[in-house]
Order: sequence, then C-alpha cells, then structure tokens
Amino acid sequence: MKKAILNLIAVLTVLMLIETASAGPDGHYGGHICFYRMDTNGDEQVSPEEFKRFYNDNPKLFKIIDQNEDGGISHEEYEEYWDNIEETK
Repeated sequence: MKKAILNLIAVLTVLMLIETASAGPDGHYGGHICFYRMDTNGDEQVSPEEFKRFYNDNPKLFKIIDQNEDGGISHEEYEEYWDNIEETK
C-alpha cells in the first residue's frame, strides 16, 4: 500500500512538471489562456467581466477580439484572434 501511494505521488509529480513546462512564461498555454477557463458561467461567451479576471482589465484587447462587437467573445472569435497572432510570428 505504501509503495502504491509513493508511485501515485511520483506519477502526479511528473504530470505536474509536464503541465508546468508546457505553459508559457506568463503561465498561459500556447500563449493564451484557455477560453473555457475564462467562460466561468459556461454560456459559450466570455463577458468583459470574465475577460478582465484573466487579462487585467484590458478593454482594448477585448474590443479587438470581439470582432462582431456583440459585447461577448465567442470561442470562434477567441481562437481566430490567437491563430492570427501565431501566423504573424
């Protein structure tokens, strides 16, 4: 039993290290925060309130990503923004 617990701790430690290593220097994955982590109420839209929790109240960035100007960022808008950023690198 003791050995099984130690093995489990070792596996969890390795998984945690892999997860940390895959994050960027700002703690974001792939250069940006996962859309679904921001969408805290699960309505498939990120509101300005949800957005500012992760992007330190950056209304200019919110407006850039919210391409249809409906006051919310859809998953499609979010991914399109980051895909365009990746293409310009």
